[in-house]
Amino acid sequence: MLQDSETAIAEIALECGFANQSQFTRRFQQFTGLTPKVYRDQQKLLTYYASCSSAT
Repeated sequence: MLQDSETAIAEIALECGFANQSQFTRRFQQFTGLTPKVYRDQQKLLTYYASCSSAT
């Protein structure tokens, strides 16, 4: 959901059953080492670079 949409992180947290965004962020960071925002930003960059390299 983080990498495939522009849905607010708070909304994703609620949809995934967390009480709030803070709880989701703490748990997400425990498992990935990244905050949801940093993860989302990294995925956007990877997608962008992949599209650039396939265009050439």
